[in-house]
Amino acid sequence: MNTIKIIPIFDQSAPKVWNDFLQIRASAMRYIYDYKMSSSEYMLAFDEMRNMWHRRRLNFAFGAYQAGRMIGFIQGYGSSQTAVIENLYLHPDFMGQGIGWDLLSRVERAVTFSAKWVELVALVRAQPFYERHWYIPISRGSNR
Repeated sequence: MNTIKIIPIFDQSAPKVWNDFLQIRASAMRYIYDYKMSSSEYMLAFDEMRNMWHRRRLNFAFGAYQAGRMIGFIQGYGSSQTAVIENLYLHPDFMGQGIGWDLLSRVERAVTFSAKWVELVALVRAQPFYERHWYIPISRGSNR
């Protein structure tokens, strides 16, 4: 098995980055929730993620790569003294191998020097993962 590398993504304007983000997200949603995005939903999500990124000043993103292929990512933004993690997705073939934890740890190390709080938006079925890593849900069943 090839080594997994976690690296910062500085050029989110590169078109392939957004396609990789959405393909991984769509694969994960299909695997976890048996939900298949339509073409129009895919394009809407693509535009929404890219536009949100360009509207904010303090964005961060890291990708997990194997043999040059993105297999997972984490992204978010800074706001005042809070770092907000909006997305953490892995391709289903790589779930359960500690890569999600590696991505989360990398972001925590990168953002906590300037942020006092880390907040994340989590899919309901992902809450146990975050709770195992010391995140406390504000309310059970919420995605924040």
